[in-house]
Amino acid sequence: MGTWCTEGVKRTKLEYQRIESTKRRRITIAHQAERIEQLQAEFIRLNIIIDNRAEDLEIKAKYEQLQAENKQLKQDLSDSEDNAHELQGCYDEMLPLCKQAKQLQAKIDELKKALEKYSVHKDDCNLMLNEHLSVCDSKCTCGFDQALQNTNTDGATGGGRDVPLKENKE
Repeated sequence: MGTWCTEGVKRTKLEYQRIESTKRRRITIAHQAERIEQLQAEFIRLNIIIDNRAEDLEIKAKYEQLQAENKQLKQDLSDSEDNAHELQGCYDEMLPLCKQAKQLQAKIDELKKALEKYSVHKDDCNLMLNEHLSVCDSKCTCGFDQALQNTNTDGATGGGRDVPLKENKE
């Protein structure tokens, strides 16, 4: 009876140990499953943080890009203002020159008109001289020839003949 009891106790003890071992494994597995759930929740939370951080980094990069663009635009504006001041200075310098050029153009136009009048007067005088010479001979004493030679468009006297005299037909 002793061996059987001992064997029964051994078997019961082994079964008890197996049961306890299984319980411990189940508890460990339950703890591990709980820990896995905690880690998964932490993982999800960290993913959200990472996503938010990535968005923050994207926003930060976009903000830095906009700051750089803003700085460039301010520089361009400053350059434009400098150019505007420079152009205003050039305009201020050119304005009197333009006025002077207009005055000179008016004088040139006036001189052209006077030259046209002189040309017409000269042509008229030459025509009258040629008509006179066709009528008078080379020993003309009427003085028309001399008076015509001494007349200019401005009323001054002097000068010579502009057109050669027609030769007398004698």
